[in-house]
Amino acid sequence: MSVGPSNYLLYSNRSATYARLGKHVEALADAEKTVQLKPDWPKGYFRLGEAHFGLGHFDEAVAAYTKGLAVTTYTKGLACDPYDEGLRAGLAKVQSAISRSRAEPERKALAHKEMDFDTAIAHHTRAIELNDEDISFLLNRALTYLKMGQYVECIKDCDKAVESGRKQRSDSKMIAIALTRKGTALGKMAKCSKDYEPAIEIFQKALIEHHNPDTLQGAK
Repeated sequence: MSVGPSNYLLYSNRSATYARLGKHVEALADAEKTVQLKPDWPKGYFRLGEAHFGLGHFDEAVAAYTKGLAVTTYTKGLACDPYDEGLRAGLAKVQSAISRSRAEPERKALAHKEMDFDTAIAHHTRAIELNDEDISFLLNRALTYLKMGQYVECIKDCDKAVESGRKQRSDSKMIAIALTRKGTALGKMAKCSKDYEPAIEIFQKALIEHHNPDTLQGAK
């Protein structure tokens, strides 16, 4: 920022603008700067919570909102602080999202157990809609498609998981899992064409990300 590098209000306002535009990584950076410059300002923690929520970082969002409420109480000593309501609403929002996202995997696990793939896909899809930043939901749906023999759909979800994971700088193990499942799908499709080169290439990329038994087995 070229003007007023120590002006926490500018960082706060820009964080809000980024959040409205869906640029949550940038919003998070400015929110962190806001809190750094003005650690006793509750609204900074609200910005931080909103940015984390937008990225699907639910635990971090809860921590930010909770810290903001603590700062409100400490600095103002008032139960009716102007930022108190927003922080509490933010906390309730993220806790509700956590509950919903955790309930969907339980329901889809039951569907898997009963081999009801269509129902499992529906629950995977619902979980993705509730939190599209968590690539584990995409990976789970990709695995279900793989079990169903719907290899093209599996590959699509794997590609989405890789793209989203790289954008969010997700753990390399998650990227490797996505590539491994894509490689497995390509390998299944190659049983007819006998062209295994695309699958081998993807497995090799997965091994660059992370060595795991499934990838090594697939590469063979």
